[in-house]
Amino acid sequence: DSEALEEVVVIGYGTQKKADVTSAVASVKAESFNKGAILDAGQLVQGKVAGLQISLNSGDPTASTSVMLRGNSSLKGSSSPLILVDGVPGSFSTVAPEEIESIDVLKDGSATAIYGTRGTNGVIIITTKNANREMPATIEYNGYVSVSTRMKEADFMSAEDLRARMKEGWEFSGANDKDYGDNVDWVDEVSRTGITHNHNLTFRGGGKNTSLIGSLNYSNRQGTFKKSDNENIRGRLEFTHRMFNDKLTTNLAIIANESTSGVGFNTNVYRYACIQNPTQSIYDENGNYVERQVYFYDNPISILNETDGMNRRRNVRFTGSLTYRPYADLTLKAMYTRKGQSSL
Repeated sequence: DSEALEEVVVIGYGTQKKADVTSAVASVKAESFNKGAILDAGQLVQGKVAGLQISLNSGDPTASTSVMLRGNSSLKGSSSPLILVDGVPGSFSTVAPEEIESIDVLKDGSATAIYGTRGTNGVIIITTKNANREMPATIEYNGYVSVSTRMKEADFMSAEDLRARMKEGWEFSGANDKDYGDNVDWVDEVSRTGITHNHNLTFRGGGKNTSLIGSLNYSNRQGTFKKSDNENIRGRLEFTHRMFNDKLTTNLAIIANESTSGVGFNTNVYRYACIQNPTQSIYDENGNYVERQVYFYDNPISILNETDGMNRRRNVRFTGSLTYRPYADLTLKAMYTRKGQSSL
């Protein structure tokens, strides 16, 4: 309806016609989110909003999506937009993708007027699901299993190729100085087919004045290289109570997550696997790793098997708010948030 363009939208510094501001504000609802194996909230709207660049630069299962909304606005500072989760600064990984109701993107200068300099690079507003009034108690489960593999492999010289070149008279030096008699695909030895499984359980319900929602999410992701893993547990609990004929609303919410990843995979493993002599054995006749005195030429299998460790990160966020509406056109809201983070 063309008449709808005359509607007025209130922004941070005044009012504008809806026709003037529509191109600068984008909203994506849950039913329009991308489907499939989603790493974090960023991939839900990847390709959905004009001007919003979301990319995953690494196959590392511990990585997260990078985002750019208004281009590079600083030489040294961050160009990432401000991300708000239910009104509180957070990140794409603060809550599980299954718990998100909508994502709104503010692209123009009004974001700076509302959120100050933090909104210089734009603002992404994430709204989580909640429980409605008079809603019967429901339990919802959804999950998936996905498989990841290398889409395209580099064409390295095999043991047969190396021997053929040597017979043709080619001369090699350093690591490939001679034929050691074996046939090893080093990249294949450090690689695997990664299996990821994700499970999300949500409970919600509500009465006349009180509503409650709780969720628990577990994901286990494997990278395409051995010992590249990430385990993530996220929980969320939100309680809302309305009093005095809906004039006073109390909301309490807690979000917690714990991420655990192994440090058994060294990023140099792939480099070492790429430059290894394919005729060289992994182990010698005594079962020891074959190590040669060549500069920066370690056995990748030894590094992979003999490196062990664990990274653990915990994040907890508590939010409480009071909303008072003495009149239909006046709302007073006070919010308190406390966040805690620890690493091991």
